[in-house]
Amino acid sequence: MGWFAKLSPPPRTILLAALIPVAARASRSQIWWTTTFSSSVAKVLYPVLFWFFKFQFL
Repeated sequence: MGWFAKLSPPPRTILLAALIPVAARASRSQIWWTTTFSSSVAKVLYPVLFWFFKFQFL
């Protein structure tokens, strides 16, 4: 993200303006898949992380 901050304001604004519609289109088409995928990952990951940290810090 460092190079992004170093850009002068006009290119940065243009880049953001170009990314917004792409992100909006992607979120519309992939929102169901993403939520399904992330919830299934969370169901697996949270117990594993919880177990790991429980035994790390006890």
